[in-house]
Amino acid sequence: MWSRLFGRQNFGQPIGHLLGADMHAHLLPGVDDGPQSIHEALDMLRKLAAFGYSLAVATPHTFHPLWPDNQKAIDEASKTIQDIIRDAGLPLEFRVGAEYFCGEAFGQAIDSGDLLTLDGTRVLFETAPERPYPAMHQFIFDMRRLGFIPVLAHPERYLWLQQNLAMVSQLRDWGCEFQITLGSASGRYGPKAAQLARYLIQKGLVDFAGTDLHRARQIPQLHRWLTDRWSKKLLQNPLKNNLL
Repeated sequence: MWSRLFGRQNFGQPIGHLLGADMHAHLLPGVDDGPQSIHEALDMLRKLAAFGYSLAVATPHTFHPLWPDNQKAIDEASKTIQDIIRDAGLPLEFRVGAEYFCGEAFGQAIDSGDLLTLDGTRVLFETAPERPYPAMHQFIFDMRRLGFIPVLAHPERYLWLQQNLAMVSQLRDWGCEFQITLGSASGRYGPKAAQLARYLIQKGLVDFAGTDLHRARQIPQLHRWLTDRWSKKLLQNPLKNNLL
């Protein structure tokens, strides 16, 4: 399979061009714990384009009260990014979604139907590492009822899921898609996250792969995450990055 996808001479090349979209990255300067300047954001965007990505989706944290859903700040930063992509001549489409923290404010956003999405329908959300939010099932149900598709960010990194694999099937039954973080299966977040990431990959349960890039200092590692053997195994999953 790898010879058909890459060819022998391309085996060590990043897989960004095959994924198409980096659908989970923090790219808006000054909005959350992503880049702290326009120059840093531009450096990150240049690398994504160089690694073959054609679309970058910024997914700023919306975690009250630490990172409130400040739509004005997001809009202003998004316009700035669009301008620097144009001025730099980068062959990169850009759009803005969000990474919602599963809590009371998220439930209120769902009730209002006013959600930032990856593609018009898909909503990226995360939970606390130790335990899922008690109303998570209801939130997933409500999103589905309203026509949204819930996408659970980096499921491999949650302790509550590492300790209870039965929840993986339950989440799928509820209609959740899974987004894995590139590098997780190779130990980026420790052995337990790596074990669950490999399980999801081997079971064909990964819908999206994202860099979860936050800062320019991660760029030297990004090439390794995009070329390790587990990232290439991801391509055996029915990934939907190119559908965004």
